Amino acid sequence: MAQCTLRRHYAPGTARMPGMDLGTFTVGATDSAGAAHEAYESGARHALLPEPVDLDGPGHADTVAALVLVRDLTSYGMVVDWTLAHTGAAATWRRLAHLHPPRELLAPDGEGALSGWRESHCIGKCFFRNGPGFVQVRDWRTGELRRITIDEPRHKAAIPQLLEGARAREVDQEVLADYTAAGLVDTLGAHVWWMPYRVRRWPQSHTAV
Repeated sequence: MAQCTLRRHYAPGTARMPGMDLGTFTVGATDSAGAAHEAYESGARHALLPEPVDLDGPGHADTVAALVLVRDLTSYGMVVDWTLAHTGAAATWRRLAHLHPPRELLAPDGEGALSGWRESHCIGKCFFRNGPGFVQVRDWRTGELRRITIDEPRHKAAIPQLLEGARAREVDQEVLADYTAAGLVDTLGAHVWWMPYRVRRWPQSHTAV
């Protein structure tokens, strides 16, 4: 489960203004997309996750729920105020660099790494869209554009399951291996989740599509 507090505006000076606070809610990974949609439609443009998201902690299901929520809020262009904790190498957390940058990165060289994360952040850094009979992922996380087209029925069928997070053993193992190798699925303990977010606003001119 992930807890989230919503406000209508992200500017610090608006925090105490009447009508800005939209309350706190708790979200499980299975309803993250719906919760993010409702939050945006309610007028929220700022979301606070009060508890650190700890990649090294024992609560992998809760960590996945929080990451899925951050991913879905990011897809709406919302400002997400969160803390990421990780003691491993920078390459491990860089896979998350398409998400809205956290307020604090509790990691080796966290301050320098977070500065780079903020400077490189943009809408559409790693997203997917549905086409007629295929799913396409566009991934800029490495600094170069990767276009990945998914049209195999088994691979397409696994995406809805992975979107909300799942136990690794419940996913087609061949499909899971392919997605993991492609950097589209992240594994935390016994749990896996789909990292690209659904595109809400096209980040390029229509002539570049």
